[in-house]
Amino acid sequence: MRRRRAIEDAEWRQIIEARSLIVGDFNAHRPLWNPQAGARTNAGPLEALIDAYNLHINNALDIPTRPKSTPGVSIIDLSLTTSELGPLEAWFVDQDHPTGSDHEVIVMKWSPLRKDPREPSKEITGWQIQALQADTEALNQATQAWQTQATGRQPLTDTCTEGDVVEEATWIQNTLTTILNQHAKPIRVSPASKRWWGTEVKQARGTYAQARRAWQAGAIAEGELWEARNFYYRTIRRMKRVCWETFLMGPEGEDPGSQLGPADTARCWQALRYTAPKATSTTPALRGPQGQVATTIRGAPKKTCPKEPGIPNSGRR
Repeated sequence: MRRRRAIEDAEWRQIIEARSLIVGDFNAHRPLWNPQAGARTNAGPLEALIDAYNLHINNALDIPTRPKSTPGVSIIDLSLTTSELGPLEAWFVDQDHPTGSDHEVIVMKWSPLRKDPREPSKEITGWQIQALQADTEALNQATQAWQTQATGRQPLTDTCTEGDVVEEATWIQNTLTTILNQHAKPIRVSPASKRWWGTEVKQARGTYAQARRAWQAGAIAEGELWEARNFYYRTIRRMKRVCWETFLMGPEGEDPGSQLGPADTARCWQALRYTAPKATSTTPALRGPQGQVATTIRGAPKKTCPKEPGIPNSGRR
């Protein structure tokens, strides 16, 4: 039975995002990154990762990353980059500064992440209609402005042409836009907008921040910190769901015939699960030489897993 490798237990969908650089001793052999490799060894999971995220291998094909006394070249320390980051500007093995490791020192250089100099978009993408409806004075002013603009315009008849319809639709759109800009609060939606962020999330976030400061000062126990943290994350998930379901069902007071029913909502959620499946994984607990398990909030790897003969050999390289 094949032993499961650590690369298969990582949540790569949460790790690899945009400009990403992945480096490590993958202990895998394949002619793709080592032409002198005689056979594929432990390469399956790494090949799947490279193919899934279209990763670029920056290693030089003829430069070993781990010296060996037997014939051949060992290239097991790889430097992988996403397409957003692109190939590294420089990659080489530093042989002038040897260390006590049996692996070579790899030096890498990549272009800096330049901030977009453009200012955030000020384009209005919508209006807070519900807030306008709740403000009687603003709603009356908007209604009066519309009636003033519409007075004197002749309604369309059955003899109107296609051009008349287009002209009328354009006038309605431009007039409504002008009136809403004057009497309703604008909405500027961008890719960074969080429509679900509201008072409840802010309060939960503030509670968690206070609990974290209190825990750092030793005023509360670790369990209280975890309770505040979990409540904050549950609030975020709940508000995201409410925002999504409100989008699906439509605002209150809307014509029921135009709203999606519970069956439609269920199908949307089912489609979402299929389009964004959550991969399950199991990460073994950290254990020290005497079998103690790291369970604190910081993981305590230095205390529970000292560098003693408690970590198993990684096997063939």
